[in-house]
Amino acid sequence: MPLPTEIEEPVEILEAVSRQFVEKYQITLFAGTLREKEGKNRSVKGFLRHANQFVLSSVYDLDIYDRIGTGDAYAAGIITGFIEKWSDHQTVEFAIGNAVLAHTTFGDSPIIRKDRVEAFIAGQTNDVIR
Repeated sequence: MPLPTEIEEPVEILEAVSRQFVEKYQITLFAGTLREKEGKNRSVKGFLRHANQFVLSSVYDLDIYDRIGTGDAYAAGIITGFIEKWSDHQTVEFAIGNAVLAHTTFGDSPIIRKDRVEAFIAGQTNDVIR
């Protein structure tokens, strides 16, 4: 299945490619992130294709201290959403929040509690969390 030739936006490309991927490989879930960089500004948003739905998260600015483990943090957020039986939207928001917070820790084992991720995605941020 070739991609449409008039697509210009990365999100539209991602939506089309993810649809083709789940159809070709007969899976029901495809998730990932879309990073953007403009000058020194960096941002990220998550996506989730579950069955026939395609859901995007909010866009988050990134302060990157270490990228190690951030993909694992995103995947853990997706898995958490399915274990908790959240909606696709709530799942992708939690997953991207978990990944964004993982960027702020060094190393491959960020220890971020579920309630901290939920507070972060609700806009309740602090300069220091102890």
